[in-house]
Amino acid sequence: MDESDRLARLAKVWAFAKEVWGNAESARAFLFRPHPILTDRRPIDVILGTDLGARLVEEILGRLKYDSAA
Repeated sequence: MDESDRLARLAKVWAFAKEVWGNAESARAFLFRPHPILTDRRPIDVILGTDLGARLVEEILGRLKYDSAA
């Protein structure tokens, strides 16, 4: 995996997380706290792991943004 791809993936999800949570502090808390949908893995680790992982975290954020269960 190219490092620039990982960085781009992280930047995209980071921007979405800030949009969903309203500020950087809350977005950071979400990214670094284990999440049950991710089998208690931290979203940041899932994002950096694979493109599919980043899409999964984006899906969780989308559910949160549009008031679905996440």
